[in-house]
Order: sequence, then C-alpha cells, then structure tokens
Amino acid sequence: DQATNDFVGAVSAAGTNISLTDANSLVLGTVSDAGDFVVNFDASDGGTESLSFNNDVNVNSIAISGTSSNDTVNLGADADITAATGDIVIGAAQNITGIDINGAGSNIITATAGAIDLASITGSAAVAELELNAGTNITLADVTLNNGAGLLDIDLDEGADGTQTLDLNGDIIVGSLTVDGQNANDTVLIGSNVDITTSTGDIAMGATQNISAVTLDGAGSNTLTATAGAIDLAALTDAANITNLNLLADTGVTLDTVTLNNAPGSSTLDIRFDQGGDDAAALNVTNTITVGTLGLVLGQGTNDTMTFGGLITTSSGSVSLSDAATININGGINAASNINIDAVTTVNAAAGGNSITGTEIEIRDNNNVGTFNITGTGLLTIDASSPGTIALADITDSADADLTINAGAGITAISSVNMDGGGTLTVDVGTNAATGAVANFVGTVTAGVIDFSGF
Repeated sequence: DQATNDFVGAVSAAGTNISLTDANSLVLGTVSDAGDFVVNFDASDGGTESLSFNNDVNVNSIAISGTSSNDTVNLGADADITAATGDIVIGAAQNITGIDINGAGSNIITATAGAIDLASITGSAAVAELELNAGTNITLADVTLNNGAGLLDIDLDEGADGTQTLDLNGDIIVGSLTVDGQNANDTVLIGSNVDITTSTGDIAMGATQNISAVTLDGAGSNTLTATAGAIDLAALTDAANITNLNLLADTGVTLDTVTLNNAPGSSTLDIRFDQGGDDAAALNVTNTITVGTLGLVLGQGTNDTMTFGGLITTSSGSVSLSDAATININGGINAASNINIDAVTTVNAAAGGNSITGTEIEIRDNNNVGTFNITGTGLLTIDASSPGTIALADITDSADADLTINAGAGITAISSVNMDGGGTLTVDVGTNAATGAVANFVGTVTAGVIDFSGF
C-alpha cells in the first residue's frame, strides 16, 4: 500500500488467490497462474485514479473496484484478460467509470465458465477488434472503439449450454457488431434509448448467430444503424413502452417476428434498408409484424425487394411501403389506419384466404405502382369497408385466384383487371357506404366471373 502511483511487474502465484489494495493508481505487468484476482485501487481518498494492464492476465476470476465512481481501467495493446473458472467484474457497480483500450491492436476478454460485467469501454488507440467470450452472461455499458471503426465480436453461453443473455445498457459505436449464442436459446436485451451504430460492417444478432430473441427492455426509442452494412435480428419484442424503433441499413435488413405491443398503439417501426449507395438490397421479414404504426419502410431506386412472410398488423396507425422493384405480401395486412404503397414496380399479394385491410388503401399508378399481382390460389380480400376508399394499379393474377374488393366509400380508381386464371372478381361498394359511392375502373375488366354489388 503505497503513497505514490505504483508499478507492479509480472505476477505469478501458482494458483494462489491474490488481493491487491493500493491508495492511488496502479500499473500491472503480466498476471498469470493465479486463483481469484481481486484489486482495489484508489483505496484512500476517492481521487481520480487508474489501474493499467499492460500485458495478459490469466486467473481463475477477476474483480476490480475503485472508489467514488471516478476511477478507470486501462488495457494495453494486445493485452488479454482470461478467467478460467469464474467471472470478470469491472463494472459501474464497482465504482469503475470507464475502461480505455489505449494500445493499438486486438484485445480478448474471456470468462471461460463465468460471466462478464464491464463498465463503459472506449478505444483511444486504433483498436482493430475487441472480442468478448463468456461461459454465461455478458453485461455492457456503452462501447466506442477507435471512433467507431473497431470490430466488436461477442460470444456468450460458451460454457455448458444454458439460456444466457447479453445486456446492452449503453450506446454501441463500432465498425461491426456480431453477437453469437449457442443452440438458439440465448437473448439480447437493448436498454432504454440505447442505439447501435456500425460504420463499416453488419449488425448481426439473428438466428444464424443462435440468438433466439432481441428484447427492447427500456422505455423510449432505439435506433440501429449499419452505415455500410446489413442488419440481421432474431425475433424482436418489447418489454417496456417503446415509442420508436428505427432500423437503418445500407445493404439490407433481415427480421424474424416483430412484436412491439407492450403499450398497444404507442410504438412506431421505421425501416430504411438501402440508405447508402443504390444497391440491390432486400428487406426480408420471415414472420409477422405487430406494431402501433409501420411508419415508413423505404428502399432506394427501383432495384430493391421487400418480402413480408406473415401478417402485418398495426394497432393504431398506418402502413407505408415505398421505393422498391418488388414487394411480396405473403400474409396480408391488417392496418388500423391507411395503407399506402408507392414507387414500386410490382406488388405481389398472396391469396389463400389473406386480406389487405385498412381505412384507406392506395396501391395505384398515381403512386407510381406498376402492377398489383395476385399470387397463389384461393381468395384475396381487399377491404376498406369501414367505410373507406380503395385505389389499385393494374390487377393481374399468377394462378386461379379469387379477388373480393370491399370499398365502403367507393373505388377511387382501378387501372385495369386482367384475371386470366379464371377466378372470380367480386366488387362491393355498398358496405357502410354513403349515398353516391362509385367504382371507377379506368381500363378493361377481365375475370372468370364478375360480380358487382352495392351500386
């Protein structure tokens, strides 16, 4: 216990537990072959002090604490920390205000059979990569590496397979972010107003990475931005009153199920999946979307693709889809408000009992939609009977499908109908309609059977 800043060289303890207490700052060399490693620095006056690891640390477990929440830990160039049997705890609860990686290179922090809990991490040097490996859970505050250029690679649940969690409590600003679990039963928690930004690569925490769910567990808004890459997320849920989730990517977005209804009607989901150069990017949503409002789903140009595998449901607001070559609606839409689709070459809507329902439905050539094509067999219903109006582009079919259109306040315009598969077209403008509702067909109407009612 010294009165000045101290330097301790290499430490090797042959499996013995080590406890270090220092009044001020402390600089350590290599620490190896130790049992539990406990360090309490700045133990006397609560000043602003630091603990520096200039070389590797190999112990059973490690716990670092300061005083008065103003102390920092420095990790040198290529210095790794490994705990063989226990946890690595260098967190805010231990009065550590930050961890700075102050040497260029790559660093690996591994709790082989335990958890990792880290305070705010910065990379003041040119950090190429930070790798975090834990046998169980990982808890992080904010992470900023090399002004957003360093890679962050996280592997949790590397021990005996369990249901483990990555808990993100602060903003992540890195080059790319990959989160891997084990056996598709691990989860990611994203806290209140936490944003994730990657500058050069992807944000990957999806089924491919064995992540089962991503949960927004703090009230407010979250923005995930892959400035020059793609976003891949496991099933998205909320456990708090989420107002906005923004997904912004350059080369595509892949989603499973999206359910943001902890406070029904309050959540807005916005997706922009081709934000940089005009790529042939894709938005793929495997299952259902349930949100308050699907505010804006936006591609770029005329070479992108959107595919929605399940039903899109909004509890309070509209559905807006724009700027793509092709939009595939395979599970229908149930919107509490308007449905607007524009600047799309082809909209493919699957029949088979699906419906597209909203208060006003605009999928027409005035919105720069080329064709509205019905795929598969069975019935597709387009319903604005609340009452509302419907406007559609040229209608075609790919098979023997039936189409029912219920427009309570009339059909503003349908460019043409060419259902040459032999299906039935049923049009009803009388449901809840005001007197004088009309159906305006601009071009020819061809179908196996045509049934007009409500006039």
